[in-house]
Amino acid sequence: MLQIRRSALEFQDFFSKQEKKKAVEAGTWEQPCTDMIKINIDGSFFKAIGHGGWGVVARDADGDVCFSAAAKLNHAQDALQTEAEACLKALAFAQEYGMQRI
Repeated sequence: MLQIRRSALEFQDFFSKQEKKKAVEAGTWEQPCTDMIKINIDGSFFKAIGHGGWGVVARDADGDVCFSAAAKLNHAQDALQTEAEACLKALAFAQEYGMQRI
């Protein structure tokens, strides 16, 4: 009986802490210097199914989109892989479009 009570208290403690976590506020986009291009990347990973995805967007100093792309990764290993894939794709696109100052 004591073990059941301990387990119940541990369960309650765990979930009460989960509810107290605060959401992280998203930052705002900051423009690059006048003659530069800013590239933002992101990767996501869903451990339960082993899938992920990546996305990239490049903008000039006026905020106009120079290029953007996103894709699903069917056999991702972890979040680091999806972030790295986003970075590689961003660099490949920047090179393809002849961007020098990123």
